[in-house]
Amino acid sequence: MKTLISLFFATILSGTTYSQKETCDCKTDLDFLIVKMKEMPSYKHQIKKQKKEAFFQEQYNAIATQMNEPLAVYKCYLLLNEMMGTLTDIHATVLSNTIPLSNENAKDSVTVAKFIASSEFANHPSAINNLTELRSALERKPKDALEGIYYYGDHLIVGIYAKGDEKYEGVVLASNVPIWVPGQVYLHVRKSGDNQYDVASYNLTTKKMYHIKSIAFENGRLFNLVKDRKTKDYSLVPEENSDWEYKAINKNTAYVHFGTFDRGSANKNMADVFYEDHKDNFNVANIIVDLRNNRGGSKKLSDPFYKLFKKSGAKIYILTNQFTGSNGEQFTVQLKKINGALHLGQTTWGIVSYGFNYGRSYTTPSKFFDVMPTDMDFHTKFFKYEDVGVVPDRALEINRSWIDQTLAFIEAK
Repeated sequence: MKTLISLFFATILSGTTYSQKETCDCKTDLDFLIVKMKEMPSYKHQIKKQKKEAFFQEQYNAIATQMNEPLAVYKCYLLLNEMMGTLTDIHATVLSNTIPLSNENAKDSVTVAKFIASSEFANHPSAINNLTELRSALERKPKDALEGIYYYGDHLIVGIYAKGDEKYEGVVLASNVPIWVPGQVYLHVRKSGDNQYDVASYNLTTKKMYHIKSIAFENGRLFNLVKDRKTKDYSLVPEENSDWEYKAINKNTAYVHFGTFDRGSANKNMADVFYEDHKDNFNVANIIVDLRNNRGGSKKLSDPFYKLFKKSGAKIYILTNQFTGSNGEQFTVQLKKINGALHLGQTTWGIVSYGFNYGRSYTTPSKFFDVMPTDMDFHTKFFKYEDVGVVPDRALEINRSWIDQTLAFIEAK
């Protein structure tokens, strides 16, 4: 039997409408996307080698049937990324080319006022619901349910509710940002795994759409939205940390944080300097290697540190959270092979077995989107972690310092 809240949602969601008027020939863009997908290593491993072409065609047909007429641009964007999601390849994505308000214009109050008065602002997707009743219903949702009320810092209050077919929508309930008003849609969510979701959201400042795959919902957090904004979340790397951080915690324990292994020349130079400055500081009993929020990059930057830590003979304690991705995850797998290493924290992102070498993008026929296909292949070594992540040996509590919790493990050994 349906609960009263379920019946309530069925009633108010029947009134959800969208007013975005700009449309595109999405089917042509879909066919363009398919050509690029078939060139990716993930397609070759998961479809061609597994002889799953019929399955891939079924997925294509199911999405193509929703494109029999021109679609609103945002709807096309969601469907193109849904098709890309047919492959277990978290790096691969479709980007939006539409930027309603540039970062520079967002700083100018006159330009912002003109934008708010424009048809583009008026045509932003909106959910026509009784927001007061919606908020009341969402307030009764438990913390471990995806549906509920979320906070984006002090900027927005967003209500996420089910749309059916494992899809959700997030609507602005309150805003301190001029270009966002209650009733506007802030994000679209699609369940992609046991506790993972694909999120298509709008940039807070520019309203450009972006798409992020396989985001875990943990402890009332969905990417940058949280249900509890008052309690400090220690799973996140401390704000004061730089990308290259070293501390001598005591005479027996060294701490190092790597925020990125990006191979750009500026970061490469920082990595080289950091290595030279601290290569003699790891002759200690314990090394805490903090990879929280590590954005990945190149093994050319991470490998020297792996060799350094392995040679040190120290006990390695690895910290990861759900935002540790790409080469940060590959580095985690390497470190776990060092004798006696202990992996602590949260399961990593699971964006690990493919990647971008040249990072080329291809503009679709409509000009509204760019396809970003992957061209690097780590399938054989890392595919078991793709869309799953690297699971820690011990989970850490998010409401207590992760460094203090790690030190407790060190003292207890």
